[in-house]
Amino acid sequence: MKRVPASLFSAVLFVSCTALFAGDTLQGLKPDQVTLSGYGSFVNTRIVKFYNAGQERAPAWANFAVLNLVCNVRFGERLTGHVGLEGYTYHNDIQMSNYLMPVNKQFMYWTMYPHQVEGDISFGNEGSFHGEIGFGLMPYKYNHDAWNLGEYLFRSGTYPGYLTTNFDWTTSRLTGFKLSTTAFGSWHNDFLLTVNMEMPPYHDGTVSWLTDISLFKSLEIGAGISFCNILSADNLFTTPENENNRRITMTVNPDSTITPLDTNGYYTFKGIKTMFRLTFDPKVFLEDGSFIASMFGKEDGKIFGEAAVLGLENQHPCYGKITERMPIMFGLNIPAFRTLDVLSLQFEYYGSPYPDDYGNIYTYSLPGFAAPYTWDKQKDVASGFVNFDAFKHDNWKWSIYANRFFGSGKHFGIVAQAARDHYRTICTFDGFRDYSDALFLPKHWYWSSKAVFIF
Repeated sequence: MKRVPASLFSAVLFVSCTALFAGDTLQGLKPDQVTLSGYGSFVNTRIVKFYNAGQERAPAWANFAVLNLVCNVRFGERLTGHVGLEGYTYHNDIQMSNYLMPVNKQFMYWTMYPHQVEGDISFGNEGSFHGEIGFGLMPYKYNHDAWNLGEYLFRSGTYPGYLTTNFDWTTSRLTGFKLSTTAFGSWHNDFLLTVNMEMPPYHDGTVSWLTDISLFKSLEIGAGISFCNILSADNLFTTPENENNRRITMTVNPDSTITPLDTNGYYTFKGIKTMFRLTFDPKVFLEDGSFIASMFGKEDGKIFGEAAVLGLENQHPCYGKITERMPIMFGLNIPAFRTLDVLSLQFEYYGSPYPDDYGNIYTYSLPGFAAPYTWDKQKDVASGFVNFDAFKHDNWKWSIYANRFFGSGKHFGIVAQAARDHYRTICTFDGFRDYSDALFLPKHWYWSSKAVFIF
């Protein structure tokens, strides 16, 4: 649906802020420099095989165009501001037709939303110790080698432990406060206090710390910990006390009926996530300036990986094994000998026995609940029963990603990807909206191409 009033309001707000910063309205706070940055792109996707709303779907096309515009304002040497909007046009990935909609009509939709509303204050000296304080709505990425899979600390749930991916966009949009420091040119730390704005439970606060260090010009080690929803805005939503969210130990009888044995309280969205990552670049062993070294691009040959624990605490019976809450990604940037900027092959193993689905966190009349989702509607979700064999095929994911940018300024680029990742279809009709990973079986996959102009 076209959200015209909200879009017009956002556009008027953006123009007003630009005029405010650029003019004499704020006496004593006049900008030294105002610049515009952003990008425009067109994406074409072919979903070869996929699952939606509990059934296999025919191959489908998905196309959308994106325009991103950010106004960057600098006040002196230490203070900068960024106000940005992003909008895109799109069609539904699937045909919207069922008994409620007997006539199949496909429309083009468009929407607009804030991409960045951030202020930054820098401090220190570049040569020794420096950093910045950021606040607002902030694009954030901590693993520059995660071309598709990975970035688990902020692209996942805790309980339930769902994962998300978006083609050529591994950055998260966080709302809150960030303190970044860099010491000795190689040791970087980020301290974040963020508020849930995109996913329930809304308004809860999360505290995170991420650190990484570069060693010997060839090795980068990073780690992080995130205390998710530790600052509860309303415990009714953080730990919902309703029947759907009850932790029940049960037994399955010979006749397939379920007998509850004991109640262990309620599942909670509150939990601790941890992350560890590693990147090794063997090109450091090549002689600088040699013919062999000149054959490789900056990203060629890198070997990398990332692992996470989505919830350190075992919440029995559904979340009883920590190994079932550990996504692991590993990959290699295949040498393209400067014909491509990046050619990256990634794999992921995530042994969760439940579907990669966050449908339970959205409900119509009650708070969302943290029990895992199951497609077996004949069984009680809260009992923890699930047909484990049905979901063992989605443990492995893969991705092949490539890009090439042209010209001295690298303003124009082509991006391509083939993958079986955590793709979710786009549909404006709630009955077909996909909260679940659409690439459920090994035969499910898609390919995408993208033309992008960066300014």
